Amino acid sequence: MTIYTILVESKKSDNNCLAAFAHYPQGRLLVKYAIVGTGSRAELFVSALVNKYRSDHELVALCDSNPQRIKYHQERIRSQFPDVEVQGFNSEDFDLMIRSKSPEVVIVTTVDAQHHKYIIRALQMGCNVITEKPMTTSDQNCRDILRAVDLSGLEVRVAFNYRWGVGVSRVKEILQDSIGPIHHVSLQYLLDTDHGADYFRRWHRNREMSGGLLVHKATHHFDLVNWWTNSVPETVFGIGKLAFYGDGNGPARVYSNRSECSRDGIQHNPFQLDLSSSEKFRGLYKEAQKFDGYRRDMDVFGSGIDIEDTMSVIVGYRTGIQLSYSLVAYSSMEGFVVTFHGDRGRLQYEEIHRPRTRIDEVGRNIDTDEDGWSSTITVQNLFKEARHEKVEIAEGGHGGADPLMLRSLFGKETRKDPLQRIAGHQQGAASIMIGAAANRSICEGTPANISELCPELGSARRLSELI
Repeated sequence: MTIYTILVESKKSDNNCLAAFAHYPQGRLLVKYAIVGTGSRAELFVSALVNKYRSDHELVALCDSNPQRIKYHQERIRSQFPDVEVQGFNSEDFDLMIRSKSPEVVIVTTVDAQHHKYIIRALQMGCNVITEKPMTTSDQNCRDILRAVDLSGLEVRVAFNYRWGVGVSRVKEILQDSIGPIHHVSLQYLLDTDHGADYFRRWHRNREMSGGLLVHKATHHFDLVNWWTNSVPETVFGIGKLAFYGDGNGPARVYSNRSECSRDGIQHNPFQLDLSSSEKFRGLYKEAQKFDGYRRDMDVFGSGIDIEDTMSVIVGYRTGIQLSYSLVAYSSMEGFVVTFHGDRGRLQYEEIHRPRTRIDEVGRNIDTDEDGWSSTITVQNLFKEARHEKVEIAEGGHGGADPLMLRSLFGKETRKDPLQRIAGHQQGAASIMIGAAANRSICEGTPANISELCPELGSARRLSELI
């Protein structure tokens, strides 16, 4: 069921404490939205609301601490729809925005460490919430969100776009009747020296802001395993280190931005980012830097990085399933492979995003999918030949996942999704708590139990028992 359907049905039954809905002159119902956090993450939602889904939805406000980022989105909207004016608000005026614009839904796309702040305040002010993943960054923040949802009786939806990918959805379908009960899962995820390096240029490089990659990035992967296996995690053990990036490792001596330029004055450095290279970089970051000092192009081999780039995690699920997970953020290729072992055999899924990292004529990375995205499923039952299935990837971001997720959020579809890809606050918690527990385990050197860190999650064994 979509947010649109939830709100319309709630309005019909008059059991909703939300603010009054706006209407077209013809009397058509509109759901009103405000977005807090207007960096690049907001772009997907802004575009959807002012384009494809504008007949039933209205973006009424943008909220951010940086006025230039708000201006960037306002100008883009105005260039397409000159008659549409979306009001901007400073982050300090969040409450004023809610009171004056009366949104039914707040979309949270701030830096990860602020998600809980705006989720909880939006609920307290009577708004449903859609939040980018991860839902939050720590066990305490997670507990606070779960309590706030219970007190408000409202909805929090976590935007796990990865669940909507064609390949991962096909894996979910096949797992239902192929290899029997699952006992073990292994997942290796590789970020290349374009995508992976980007986390070390930005705010993600600070654990206080992102929770590290085991929260920010791996929340996608942990959620997939939870969802594929319909299991709730419990015991987590992790190890990790900063092996490649930062100023204390070998590559820093070769690639640091502090190295000398060539005779033409251009740094032939594949890890350097040019904020003048695109309208988006200029509008959201280069021109915004003067307002808050935030740099989008920090040196990946500089000082101050306190997150890992090399991580391994073991997870014990309440259903008895075991997960072996690893994440490397400096690979020569990008993609992942996951293998499930069950009573009747194995299923392996390989998804290649980029078989190599491309560089331009001056040696800088090119962020492109030109080399092609490919996905293959292999099923091999015991004592049988392996069967291979090539997955055709649909159009749209993240292998076709983004358009399907947006349709689930903003479309009028009322049919129940047989794959149960919609995730609420409890399923969001089940994902981020693996990363939070792994961070604690790395710090303390001992396993961490999710039931102790977040008792509000309850004792459910199956993910489908959670919202």
